[in-house]
Amino acid sequence: MLTLISTVSATTSLPEKASVISNGISKSSLNIIPLLVIMAIFYFLVLNPQQKRSKEHKQMLNTLKNGDKIITNGGIIGTITSIEETNAMCIATASDTIIQITKEAVLKKI
Repeated sequence: MLTLISTVSATTSLPEKASVISNGISKSSLNIIPLLVIMAIFYFLVLNPQQKRSKEHKQMLNTLKNGDKIITNGGIIGTITSIEETNAMCIATASDTIIQITKEAVLKKI
């Protein structure tokens, strides 16, 4: 038992602890730096562009008007015939078929 205590106290000497405190950075705090770098890369490569696309899509939805040609998320191509206040619109497709869709179903303007 005495040898175990002496080996533990010998491995953690006071000068070693003092050097960690005087430098201000320990090995465990250096391990978090790669994680922070990965999080920053993830934000700038994935989250930031997605937020930008979402903002542009909302802006495009707000500028839709009668007569605009659109493509829906389902791939239907049509022309807007009327826009209702309840977040819905009617589009005319080929052969005069009228379809009622929500604004969120619009993928892009042609």
